[in-house]
Amino acid sequence: HRTVTCLITCLRKIENMDMYDYFWGLIYIISCYEKSRISSKRIWTANFLKSISDSINIISLLLNAIETGTVESDTLYTFCKDNIGKIMPVSTDLEKLKQTIESNDSLNKKRIIKSTELFNTAKRIVVMCQLQIHYKNHFYKYNLWCLFMGLHNIPRAFISLNHIDVYNISVDLINEKEAKNYVKAYLDKMQS
Repeated sequence: HRTVTCLITCLRKIENMDMYDYFWGLIYIISCYEKSRISSKRIWTANFLKSISDSINIISLLLNAIETGTVESDTLYTFCKDNIGKIMPVSTDLEKLKQTIESNDSLNKKRIIKSTELFNTAKRIVVMCQLQIHYKNHFYKYNLWCLFMGLHNIPRAFISLNHIDVYNISVDLINEKEAKNYVKAYLDKMQS
């Protein structure tokens, strides 16, 4: 999957880019990865659920970093290291990754979030994912798919125009209204 295999190629360029775009890009990559592997027809083992939960926790960590300007570098690095060949490509330069994350452990400033409503929707989707995994109602697999389908659209509204190709992937940027419409469409499909 092109989205999965191209993530860390950008790390060599990160010194020249906005770390917030890096965080939104990572949220995009993780949510694309998870939405593509979620299927209600497969058998969901405890390990599979744990890996989805781990991805959700990293997305939550990244949203917190965007909001507060503080990065939990050890947790983020460990997640990336443990997912080499899964979410992260085999060619990932772990030393460069570690240096990049640690050098941005504190981003020194809060960035103004251009759409508080859309940002809060992303945080709400993360909580909804956690609840789906915890309670496992009859439709939780389908609902998780809907949530990840909605979530993967949000970063597309936040990534800066001049950073479209920084991940060596094609990210079709959308505006805030389009992102809200996509998210609403998928959240409306959820079942109880």
